Amino acid sequence: DTDADTDTDTDADSEGGDVPECIRLDVDPASAEILVDGEVDLTASCTMSDGEILDVTADAVWTSDDDAIAAVDAGLVTGVAVGDAVVSAEYEGLMDDAAITVADVVLEGILIEPTSATLTAVGETVEYTVTCIYSDLTETGCEDEVLVWASDAEAVATVDDAGVATAVADGVAVVTATAGAIVSNDAT
Repeated sequence: DTDADTDTDTDADSEGGDVPECIRLDVDPASAEILVDGEVDLTASCTMSDGEILDVTADAVWTSDDDAIAAVDAGLVTGVAVGDAVVSAEYEGLMDDAAITVADVVLEGILIEPTSATLTAVGETVEYTVTCIYSDLTETGCEDEVLVWASDAEAVATVDDAGVATAVADGVAVVTATAGAIVSNDAT
């Protein structure tokens, strides 16, 4: 009885004409850059023989050529460590892939405040606060950075390693904080 049902279904399909087949698989985007612990959603689309395009993301078999760099689950790629990996989707014997670059979070900017301070007496001080801005758009108090503080006119004001400026004489001094190649805004 089961064989008869199967034969009937097959006959019905062949009587209705050709059943569209997947003739091309595309993974989108074809490349992506993410941060360690960051994510990107990939989709797998199947172009059918009748021209229809189907989203087969949930049905595709997803793999990464290096799970230690980028892990994938149902098209969701997670950055594990800095490096490059190729994530592939397979569906009905067709394959496509995406090049994934996993980068580390990097310092992109330093903001010191106040941007302007008036010291009215020799020996008076102002403590600058500092905010570090990273590539993942997080902002911190720069605890993980080695900051080098500088005054462009140490005869007017000095600044110590904690960002405290001290008036030495009348005049204007510009204070900056630097971490590697990243230089803060000017503060006077």
